Amino acid sequence: MGAVVKNGVKLDDAIYVFNKYDCKGLDLLLGGFSPKRIDEMSNLVNGLKRTPPKQVGDIAEMAAMQKRTKALGAGESVMDNIRIVRKKPAAGGAVDVGELDNVVFKDGKAMKISEVKNNPADLSTAKDQLDQAYDLMNGKLITTKNVGDTLTLADVKFVDSAGKELDIGMFKNAAPSRATIGPKGAAGFTEQLDLTQDEFIRIYTVFK
Repeated sequence: MGAVVKNGVKLDDAIYVFNKYDCKGLDLLLGGFSPKRIDEMSNLVNGLKRTPPKQVGDIAEMAAMQKRTKALGAGESVMDNIRIVRKKPAAGGAVDVGELDNVVFKDGKAMKISEVKNNPADLSTAKDQLDQAYDLMNGKLITTKNVGDTLTLADVKFVDSAGKELDIGMFKNAAPSRATIGPKGAAGFTEQLDLTQDEFIRIYTVFK
């Protein structure tokens, strides 16, 4: 049996993970992730090293975005964190209407909209957010969840993660499929990520 560093972690495993992922990888190893498991989520680990999460949900959103990007077909593209904002602030100053965690476009038109939740209890919230965005895109009058005012597509704009307003034609009269994305083992979601809620929390403790 090889030398043990801490918490039953073998010295050879510690050296391997440290050389490949530096201190963050070593922290994951000491936190209970095996070298194989860390390698399986290498893209996520490297992404979090570049962009540390502000909350657990950021990790789930990054994992979902990587999954979407990998699955893109011909003529498809994907954008994340698209905000839906009012053209004129509501009473009290509220601007945001909602956000889409990622949107897949086909030939410049929204074809799939997704909401990502690391907590299985948030499934109904994800569905409501998707339904609200879908109805807006298709010309329906909606009552917003955050303020309670009524809006149509003419009252809002879609803004990318850099704050740039997107062409409304990318969304107008689109009939995208809707996907709720949750952690591994979470019932009721359209799709599941490869990590459990507990794993997302443990990863966050390393990268926060």
